[in-house]
Amino acid sequence: MHKRIRVLFMDHYPDIGGGQKTLLTYLANFPKKNINCYVVCGHEEGSFTKELQKLDLPVFKVRFNESNIRINRTSENTKIRKDFPYFLSNLPLFVKSSFKIAKIIKINNIDIIYANTTKTACFGAFASMLTSKPLIYRASNDRFFSNHGWIDYVVCNQTKKILACSDFVASSFKEWFWKVKTVYPPIDFEELTRNLSKESIDKIRKQYRISNNAFVVVQIGCLRRVKRHVDLLLSTAQIIKSGNPRIMLLFVGSDSQGKEINIKRELIKIAKELNIWKHIIFTGYKKDVGSILKASDLLVVPSLTETFGRVIVEALYLEVPVIASNTGAIPEIIKNGETGYLFEPQNVKALKDCIRKVLENYNKAKQLAQKGRRYVKIRFSLESVLKKNIDIFSELVTKR
Repeated sequence: MHKRIRVLFMDHYPDIGGGQKTLLTYLANFPKKNINCYVVCGHEEGSFTKELQKLDLPVFKVRFNESNIRINRTSENTKIRKDFPYFLSNLPLFVKSSFKIAKIIKINNIDIIYANTTKTACFGAFASMLTSKPLIYRASNDRFFSNHGWIDYVVCNQTKKILACSDFVASSFKEWFWKVKTVYPPIDFEELTRNLSKESIDKIRKQYRISNNAFVVVQIGCLRRVKRHVDLLLSTAQIIKSGNPRIMLLFVGSDSQGKEINIKRELIKIAKELNIWKHIIFTGYKKDVGSILKASDLLVVPSLTETFGRVIVEALYLEVPVIASNTGAIPEIIKNGETGYLFEPQNVKALKDCIRKVLENYNKAKQLAQKGRRYVKIRFSLESVLKKNIDIFSELVTKR
């Protein structure tokens, strides 16, 4: 590579989720001798936009939400809502924002457009047409679960590369198989452990008044129905009632918005009805995931689907035992009985049995986690993921 490649990264979310963590890791770690990073984000303020401000990078704000294409999420491909009329009603603002992105591309001599979300990929597709610059679409949602109908075809036909965050996601884009490449999200293990210490772990337990002999089961992720917090609550309740009062259940993640805003309230109601309220802790969003995990004895991921599973990789690296649902991309990380335990989604009894298995033989569970650490260190290292991206960027620039 003879020159620095100028890449414009785009993401419309104001707050930090898995995709935004991935993008922040890229922006902080791409070698400046190879890549010049520019960022387009939404105009709303949030945890993601605040983190962007800490980076010494050019950041441009564009209105996405008022001018967005309405994205429909459904698990049934046959139930795709007709979005075209809604798109037309927002056409003036959509065009205005797309032209603004195109102007940013031209003024800064951008070589590649990198859309980190489906919504920004819609704008990126139009900007790509206007500027003749190649578009990369980072696919973090599988089309089995999140079917965007005709929008998928517009974006995927215009994009030069579809970077799927797992083999599971890649398999849902089979119509464009020649464009798809699996590139796992980068995990910055150094950052994960940077502030990790006995003091930081003790601080977590002290903050939430967790006794030294408590067995802490943690679930990390925003409160959404697809995450199935209720299954962990019900299975844990059965174990507590059967004579294991040491268990403390830690729910780490921000409250949901919109239609799912009452999930925390529902979980609290169930916990009170089952008389296990004293065993439940809600922490809200926590940035220090490493200390949370090390303060816990077991991570449980009971989701209906996961397109990757970042927290699973982080837990295994820290040698924290993991139980997870056998769905989506999770089996790409957890090998049942080798690096953790898998159970079928929404099967409360199977989840309860897995937790019992860990409680009865915690030494074995730790051994599986230690084996998992060796596995994730090789497969999800930051250096290898950065190199894959740089190679893809170089290939696209060379082909032009």
